[in-house]
Amino acid sequence: MKLYSIHYKGDENSSVTFEGVTDNFDKWLEEHNDGRENQEDEDDFEVEEIGLCLYDVENENNIDLNQYIQYDENVPRRLYVNTTNLFEDALEYIQNDNVDYEITEV
Repeated sequence: MKLYSIHYKGDENSSVTFEGVTDNFDKWLEEHNDGRENQEDEDDFEVEEIGLCLYDVENENNIDLNQYIQYDENVPRRLYVNTTNLFEDALEYIQNDNVDYEITEV
């Protein structure tokens, strides 16, 4: 998952301010502007991709979906998903998280 740090660039009346972190800037901006009289656009913000390091995570059964995805560099907006490995790994995580349960695939 890609995460983005958002900072308002500021103007003559205010300085640069941290607004938040999101995985989808377009949706964030839409919600940010919802109900605002003065709509802001993407040029009003500095958006920077950031990395995330989690150290005290209780549930260690997290799946990095990026390992199952391959982007096609020759065809715009196409990606390939290794569904077989994704499903097998997800099922293993579910089983590890629910050792007292019988897992039935449907």
